[in-house]
Amino acid sequence: MNSTILEHINELFDSYDLFSGKGKEKIRSSIIKKFPDLSEREIKEVEKYLGLL
Repeated sequence: MNSTILEHINELFDSYDLFSGKGKEKIRSSIIKKFPDLSEREIKEVEKYLGLL
């Protein structure tokens, strides 16, 4: 995973969001918004790291 993403991982989500369907969508949106150059593979990697997949 990109080290820049790891540095900002706590900014990407509220822990409550990890446990709700809408929250998971919110996390994905914030990943895409904060890091628009990420590939779909990298987004999936972040989601897997956060336990969203």
